[in-house]
Amino acid sequence: MRFSQIILWLCLILAATPAFGQAVVLRPEDVLPRLKEAAPEAFYINGHDVHGLSQEAAATYYPLGDGAKYVLALLTLRLADKGVISLDEPVAKALPDLMDFNPFEVAITPKHLLAETAGFAQLYNYVDSGLETAPLRYFMIKTRGAGQIAVHDPVGWQLLAAFLERKTGNTLVELVASEVLAPLAIDESAFEKAQAESPVFTPLAFHHMRGDGLARIFSLLAQNSQADGQPYLQRTAWEYLASRPLWQVHPLGPARLAGLHMVKQDKHVWVENDETDCGFAPKFLAFPTAGLVFVSLPGSDKYVECKVFSAIAARTGILQIPPNWDEAAAMEAANQLVPATQLDGLFECADTASNIAFRISRASVCHLKISGSGPYDLQASATSGTVTISMDLEEIAPFAYEAKGVRANLFFSPYRAGGYAMVGGQAYVRVGVLGYFRTLAGKYIPLMIVILLSGVLHVRSQTSVQWRRFGWFCIAGGGLVGTGLYADWHWWPTVLYELQMPWVITLWRTGLNVGLMLLLALPMLSFTFIRQQNMPEKGFALLFAGPHLGLISLSAIGLFLTTIIWGVAGTFTAY
Repeated sequence: MRFSQIILWLCLILAATPAFGQAVVLRPEDVLPRLKEAAPEAFYINGHDVHGLSQEAAATYYPLGDGAKYVLALLTLRLADKGVISLDEPVAKALPDLMDFNPFEVAITPKHLLAETAGFAQLYNYVDSGLETAPLRYFMIKTRGAGQIAVHDPVGWQLLAAFLERKTGNTLVELVASEVLAPLAIDESAFEKAQAESPVFTPLAFHHMRGDGLARIFSLLAQNSQADGQPYLQRTAWEYLASRPLWQVHPLGPARLAGLHMVKQDKHVWVENDETDCGFAPKFLAFPTAGLVFVSLPGSDKYVECKVFSAIAARTGILQIPPNWDEAAAMEAANQLVPATQLDGLFECADTASNIAFRISRASVCHLKISGSGPYDLQASATSGTVTISMDLEEIAPFAYEAKGVRANLFFSPYRAGGYAMVGGQAYVRVGVLGYFRTLAGKYIPLMIVILLSGVLHVRSQTSVQWRRFGWFCIAGGGLVGTGLYADWHWWPTVLYELQMPWVITLWRTGLNVGLMLLLALPMLSFTFIRQQNMPEKGFALLFAGPHLGLISLSAIGLFLTTIIWGVAGTFTAY
């Protein structure tokens, strides 16, 4: 063989090698039959080549769904490469009309938004009307500080889109056309714009992309190159998509990249998009350093096809690709962590709802109970809806446990000494002792309100003016708190998003807090009556005044504690 031919072959091999990785070549006849059996419209990308994408699928438009996060990540990283934005700058400084910059809090940055760790509340089952026109600031309700735990966060993606538009002066669709479609030589006709966006969902989720355009975009995970052969992203930015976590719960556990999930299993690591709408939008798994991307487009039996495809694609990668995750190094990093002295307790799902009704109902059906005598001997019971999984756990490293007999791992976050946990893809947050009473306390609210309102019996008391004042405190306090809780439970989403009258919510929440102050006065007044012997001296009141004072005091304290447990005490603003 001539020297020039050797050089030519070397060039061809290098051209087939993905950026910063070692190429793995898979034969279509070995891979496609298994993928197609799971999902008829599945295909895979191997370096520069696309295998199995039919002409019909290439010409069909598909909703981006949660693949929109990946597109937004491409756009954000591209703008960061150009110096238009910084991934570490506080977004509040560019959006003062949406957020207040608080120097005493962890500032939300584009990195937090890309990893879905900004800490915004979730949006569940809200009224349909009004959502498209409600201002974004109505949805920006914080439940925790930035960087603590990663959960599906459409509000965070909406904030990122607003940030990019403000920094560039262009709309999101214009940015996609100039920074994603054009460099990849994707015709703008391949991107079909949605009629309307909704703040409840990720931006671009309802937009459609043609199959051949999707293949080109997903191929960036196998080959970091644009149409002219130049790198689409700089190396560091591309690694945020492929291998460098922006957040991880534990060195051995799942992690988040820019818009993608990192999964670690059987000495292998791969990235994939969210499964929130699995089967109803494109699903893809990628082994970037090996130059492989497996893609499933929505078919007929959507959800089943997507789940089976995911399992087959992951297994194919594990069998065909040499180990690409240094588990020993991760274990060494995990063993450097200082073990927690106590990990048992109650955890609730971390995707906390923004209003009280769905927050309480969600807590009752989605929680994790950890029990045991110490960090080495734990049992877990994870409940989601009507399904409960019980696990006996064996410690494999500090904050990391493996279930016996069940293919599941439990990881605690070293942050706050195990204050967060993850089983599979579900994140949980420790709620402590009060969490056990969160759903229980609500059952007794009507009874407590009735007991407080029974203070009307003392409004015309002949004993003293203090007793008459006590009666009015009972009526006013019980009425204001009861009205505020009822309004928050039943009316909050409608008033805020449909009627867009946040001042009404501020009004009833102010009344609720005034009522709580009146309720706190009741036990003190009761104690004063007894200490000063200011009690009825005859008749029916002589027999029942004492027990009634006790019931009212207990109800006042119980109602006050319930509002604290539910997180409404001390809240005045609508969002």
